[in-house]
Amino acid sequence: MKKKKSKYILYATLVLIIVIILLFLFNKCCNKVIVENDGSKPSIAVLDTKIISQDNEEIRFAIRFVVFRDSKHSEDRLKRKDVRIDSLKRPSVFFEQKQFNKKSKKTKEPFSAILLLDQSGSMTSNDRDKKRFVATNIFNENFGQDNYLMLWSFGLRGNAFQSYSDGFVKDTFLFKKQIKELEATKASGSSPLFKAQDSTSKYLNKYAPTKIKALVSFTDGVAGGKAAYENTIATSLENEIPLYNICLLSKSKLLKQQAFDTHGAYIQVDNLKQLLSVFGNLGGIINGTSTTYYTEWTAKNLKGKFAKKGRFNHEMIIQLPYRDKTEIKLTFELEW
Repeated sequence: MKKKKSKYILYATLVLIIVIILLFLFNKCCNKVIVENDGSKPSIAVLDTKIISQDNEEIRFAIRFVVFRDSKHSEDRLKRKDVRIDSLKRPSVFFEQKQFNKKSKKTKEPFSAILLLDQSGSMTSNDRDKKRFVATNIFNENFGQDNYLMLWSFGLRGNAFQSYSDGFVKDTFLFKKQIKELEATKASGSSPLFKAQDSTSKYLNKYAPTKIKALVSFTDGVAGGKAAYENTIATSLENEIPLYNICLLSKSKLLKQQAFDTHGAYIQVDNLKQLLSVFGNLGGIINGTSTTYYTEWTAKNLKGKFAKKGRFNHEMIIQLPYRDKTEIKLTFELEW
């Protein structure tokens, strides 16, 4: 009788162990992060960087951002521990994270967007393989049938800007034809970006068929004049048109501030593979369905006090939850 009881206990224990192992494997499988093998690289959209409070001993600041995993997904699994700011590059300042949260909308709302692409002469060297058109096609593929889109470019002969349709389109096939037409055009001229933004934002305000509107600009440099820059911001704020500025290779403080001021986003693309993840997720960031992260930090000066006026550049390191332990860096600037 005791032998039978011992066998029963042994079998029950084995079954329990097997069930636990299966549940563990099932849970691991369900929580596995899907990363598309599409040649893209993770990228970051910065929605805002601002100082909340400041005195000579401590600066409290906040950063809002979105992470693009690949050409089809934004990242939604980051945790507080995945974000850090170290003091290796700035040993006199100690950074401490005070708050971390995230949010996203579940319901999609239709939007109207103008995609303003740089076709100036510098693109012949900065984008020799024409990755911007591959990326634009990915945006088109992920676009959705409820949204309206229009393609414009700037540069070309005479430093002009132009549209490739008579109005907004919902048909992705038609938009693909417009992309091909632009791709066949030789890149030339300078970059009258701000003048093009000023004109297209006014067009958006007048003709966009939806409540949600957005102007997406892609460039490797800026030109166009102070008046056009200020006019674009004024039109954007008055008519609730956020500016999403994608900057290739060269960093632009002007484009970053313009995006922050108009409640849009600044996206720094350091390599062309990041373009694929950026353009693939533009729709999600425009309609708010991409996960937005908010984190607050304090910076304390370990070697004295902060001056009344100052500025420093640093970076926030984001550990992505993938098997290869990918890290990406969000560069930020604080000025007071």
